[in-house]
Amino acid sequence: MKKESGVHLKAFLLLLDEILIAIIVFLVLWQVGVAIPFWAYIAVGVACGVLYWVLYRIVLDQRRKSPVDCDSLVGIRGRCVNSLNPEGLVRVRGETWKAVTRCGVIAEGAEVVVEDLESLTLVVTASKSTNRD
Repeated sequence: MKKESGVHLKAFLLLLDEILIAIIVFLVLWQVGVAIPFWAYIAVGVACGVLYWVLYRIVLDQRRKSPVDCDSLVGIRGRCVNSLNPEGLVRVRGETWKAVTRCGVIAEGAEVVVEDLESLTLVVTASKSTNRD
């Protein structure tokens, strides 16, 4: 529960400046004599609630750990985003990674297999089969 309260606090702090701006605008309009209908207060409250929920979901998603670790990538198939000669980009499990090959040039769109991970760079080889990731 403590972890989730940190997420709520961060989302609230991200929303705090919008709340303060709304309060200042309402106070300035009230000082100048502009009548603010009650529904405007309700609309601002609902908008802040919706924005808070969106910020909460974004912060919560950012705190989740990626399901990818070093050992889980070895042996996984992916596709070349651009040609590897010997470096380039590959797409593995929906993520784009920097990759290097030690077996010549691999064409764009070709299927590759991850052999190793060296400092956030995948070492890949061309795949023999045509199965997609």
